[in-house]
Amino acid sequence: MDNNELSRWASLLNKATAEESSMDNWIDASAHNVRLPALSISNVDCSGYLHKMGGHYKSWKKRYCVLKDGCLFYYCDVNSRSAQGVAHLHGYTTNANPVTNKKNAFDLVPPESKMRTFHFYAETKVDQER
Repeated sequence: MDNNELSRWASLLNKATAEESSMDNWIDASAHNVRLPALSISNVDCSGYLHKMGGHYKSWKKRYCVLKDGCLFYYCDVNSRSAQGVAHLHGYTTNANPVTNKKNAFDLVPPESKMRTFHFYAETKVDQER
């Protein structure tokens, strides 16, 4: 292996390590935010009430949701002290025409079929499009 190839490998490995470190920082930040009250998360991308279908019982529950940095934190209500859960949405796509009879519904579809699909509906078209 010549010096150019060795330098190339070193450069690519350093870049990969830095990206993983960046991912670790993102995971650490989302783990921190899930323990915060909804109104304590700063610089949110969007927040408000949505109806979310439960993963186990398949019933609709109204949840206060906070979107920040590709993570959707969901709470029982705006005054909850910590999130009920978080969806890490990197790689997900939005399906605005889900198979449900709910008006203003949309699905968050994962990049792999083994991952969870999230089902939501908004009370108004304006809320859906936010």
